[in-house]
Amino acid sequence: MDFDHTLLAANSTELFISRCRPKAVTAVVEFLIRHCFPWGLVAGQAGFRIRDYLCCLVLLVFIPGNRRRWAVDAPKLFAEHRSETVQRWLSRAPQGAKWVIISFGLDALIRPMLARSEWAGAMLIATPLWSRPSHFWRGKLMQARALFSGVDIAGASFFTDSPGDSDLLDAVVDRRLITPQGQVRPAGLSLYLPLRYLICAKYPRRYVFDQFSLVDIALVVVCGARDLSSLWWLLLAGPFMTLSLMCIYEIGYFENDFVAAPREASPTVSAEAPLFVGYPIEPSAWLWSLLFALCGLLIADRAGLLLADLSTALMLWLALLLLTRCVFFVYNRQAVALRVATYLPLQVLKTGSVFAVFEMTALGAVLAASQAVMMWLVYVGYRLGVGRGLYRKESIRFGVFLVGSALLVAFSPESVEGGFSVVVILVWLCTRLCKEALGRYFRGDRTRFA
Repeated sequence: MDFDHTLLAANSTELFISRCRPKAVTAVVEFLIRHCFPWGLVAGQAGFRIRDYLCCLVLLVFIPGNRRRWAVDAPKLFAEHRSETVQRWLSRAPQGAKWVIISFGLDALIRPMLARSEWAGAMLIATPLWSRPSHFWRGKLMQARALFSGVDIAGASFFTDSPGDSDLLDAVVDRRLITPQGQVRPAGLSLYLPLRYLICAKYPRRYVFDQFSLVDIALVVVCGARDLSSLWWLLLAGPFMTLSLMCIYEIGYFENDFVAAPREASPTVSAEAPLFVGYPIEPSAWLWSLLFALCGLLIADRAGLLLADLSTALMLWLALLLLTRCVFFVYNRQAVALRVATYLPLQVLKTGSVFAVFEMTALGAVLAASQAVMMWLVYVGYRLGVGRGLYRKESIRFGVFLVGSALLVAFSPESVEGGFSVVVILVWLCTRLCKEALGRYFRGDRTRFA
């Protein structure tokens, strides 16, 4: 019989990763190994086996406390997640039957789970802690042939939830392809990582990349750049400060789906959001936010970009994070009709907080204000039921910026910096204005450019 989602109504790998400590390190290891490499494209089904093996190996070997912790937790987890349905089926087997558990899961994870159960004496064929890559390309039939004769295999029964075990299913006389037992709950849903909820449950990944990288971070850079030197340093410090703010903003997004949405008549919540019930976003988001802020402020201090000394800037930034959290807290608990008034301060904090501690150009201030006003106007339109096809955010921002710039030049022309900041801002604005056309061009749809 198979183990994960067969005898166990869960996945041993996911259970192990979700209980590893420290959680911040585990989240980074899990993300880097399992999500930053196209395992499936490189090695097919074997790629996912290698991916999970490497992740567990790193967590077991390089953080020894996890192995001791798992030895204590594993038997309890098996008792909690064992499949009673499969247990009843197996109880009908003939007396004297020889039980064999065969799995691509790690032996070091499965054996402790069985240690205090009636399956402790069953033969276990699983992945050794130190395995060659070739092990993962072998099917379960080849694993069985290493220990049993063809006659024994042919006369066996095999329970599994995985169609990928077809080699062994086809070799036995009694094949049982069953419905996967238990829910598939990835370990990442129990490990906080900055922007994980935003990407996996709140917005499409392409939108998050565009908004975070090409708008939020870009605004910090173009609004503060006075010359090439400051542009370079802002490119280094800006992502850290933006991540710091977005960690706290993400708490508000999470709360919006689990606190605000139930109070709405027709809430907009993704199908993935319910999977994040119990997601440990606080206080983890605060710890990550402070770490990112410290990195960003240290870089800015080194470059001379701060408006005050480092300790004062850090305290001011912490105050702005707390204010952002409070405003979002109020927003999520307001009646829908009243949220329009709170949304503008939220956008001002999101766009302008960095420039309470960083230097900013005059035109940069106009651009930051234009971004906040544009987002607010779009939100007002959304609440009034105006269709999104009737307006373009990029055009609204550009228009508000032109009006603001004209007023600045009219009333305070001496505050407008030299040509570098003007060029940087206009290049970014025009690029955003042409975003859709550029996107079609780079995707290969050049018919409109002929």
